[in-house]
Amino acid sequence: MKNQEIKTNFDRNNYGEIEFSAFATAPENYLRDLQKEAFCLIADAAKKKKIPMDYNLTERDYKKGTFEGDATAHELYDISADGRHCLVCVRDTEGNKYGVRTTSKNYFLISAHGKTGVKVRTASKGKAAKAAKQAKNPGDAIAVCLGKKKLKSALTQEKITGYKIVKNTDSGYMSVYDDDVAWDLGKTKKEKATPDHTGGFYVFDSAEQAIKTWSENSVFFDDLIQENDKFALLECECQGRRYRHDNEKICIGSVKPMRVVASFIK
Repeated sequence: MKNQEIKTNFDRNNYGEIEFSAFATAPENYLRDLQKEAFCLIADAAKKKKIPMDYNLTERDYKKGTFEGDATAHELYDISADGRHCLVCVRDTEGNKYGVRTTSKNYFLISAHGKTGVKVRTASKGKAAKAAKQAKNPGDAIAVCLGKKKLKSALTQEKITGYKIVKNTDSGYMSVYDDDVAWDLGKTKKEKATPDHTGGFYVFDSAEQAIKTWSENSVFFDDLIQENDKFALLECECQGRRYRHDNEKICIGSVKPMRVVASFIK
């Protein structure tokens, strides 16, 4: 594709993955053309065994109410404006009694090389998804992964709404990870947020994402939970420096629980 300025950005989900509407109109047709070229690059890289092939062997056992099997998916996170480079997440999943959980994510930069070849480079897990979520134009996330652009820090005083899963105990709402840490409604907790999990508090940016992550068991592992433990989903007022992590949690410096959205038992 001839290089051209494309100002229309891709639609992205909460993970940073590119999504496309069912009906594309100009100038979105340019984006759809880029998508086709990107998936040609991905297919070529998989065919040449430079990235894992995609497959889906996951099945639902309706009698048991569980999922069995595993899958590998190719998820598109960015495309350069000339269609010669793309950022892809290779995501492995497996079924269990709670649903389908992600077991690993690996990011790759795939580039057209010569007339018929492809070049594949490993992309930083710490940068790829974050860069995709910040991307203003096609190719922005790729530029970050290549070191040509900087990942923006998340310093902001804008208040956002976050959602936090806590234990609902006789002593009040307590941290899932630390039974000594209470989350009282109307009381603000503050701690400097850091990108390396050494400071700050963790929330999700939507109730749906919190429940989805909970059901996938990708954050709240079984060793943290006892049978018949009670839990609550709190809506929180959040503010300050924040960082997104690969498991879709947001680390932020100030969290104030405002109300209970839902209660449930594991």
